[in-house]
Amino acid sequence: MWAITRADAILLGAMVILAPAYSYYAGRRIAAGAIPVRTLAYVRTIISWWLIVFAMAMIWLRMERPPAALGLTVPGDARSWAGAILCVLALAYVNGQWRVLRQLPPEKLERIRNSFGRTLAVLPQTPLEYRLFLAVSITAGICEELLFRGYFFAMTSHWLTLAGSAVVSAFVFGLGHAYQGWKGVMKTTLAGLFLGGVYLGTGSLLWPAILHSLIDVQGGSVGYRLLRSRA
Repeated sequence: MWAITRADAILLGAMVILAPAYSYYAGRRIAAGAIPVRTLAYVRTIISWWLIVFAMAMIWLRMERPPAALGLTVPGDARSWAGAILCVLALAYVNGQWRVLRQLPPEKLERIRNSFGRTLAVLPQTPLEYRLFLAVSITAGICEELLFRGYFFAMTSHWLTLAGSAVVSAFVFGLGHAYQGWKGVMKTTLAGLFLGGVYLGTGSLLWPAILHSLIDVQGGSVGYRLLRSRA
């Protein structure tokens, strides 16, 4: 347990207040028909997340905190097998869903498209956008797990149990996706609970980072397939 510095307080405040507020504002703009330029939005997202992680890393190193407390451990015990199995199952699920999607008739594809709601506006529609979205997915898998699981868990351990940190972190993580609407917030909150459980169960951020990236890649790939079929 470490003392929370002013820099920590600023970063936590940005995660808990500023990020959800900006996401909500972006969602309102999308709902009003202000469709973002996706390529620029993807690049900004990648740069922003890595800058935030860099700032967090500087705070961590300056305070001489151990990497293991951030979840940066090398898996080497029986728990690693559980994480590896989960990742293999997730990959198999993504592959299976992709194969099923390719065989669906146009009317079912249209119903799935409509279920995406405003999220569809930020999904890739061209090959360039799709490649950038894959980069965004990997960035989110690494950066968001470092921040919302590793860093947030370590900082809130001053006041909360590990289970409490998992719940609060998942809620904040969900609010950070407010641009997707309240259904999106609920879905990402549940995803955050799952990823937090994987982190606590395996003791390493490696497995939740891989799973997080797969979830985002799957969502972007499905959206890309749906939008291409419409075109």
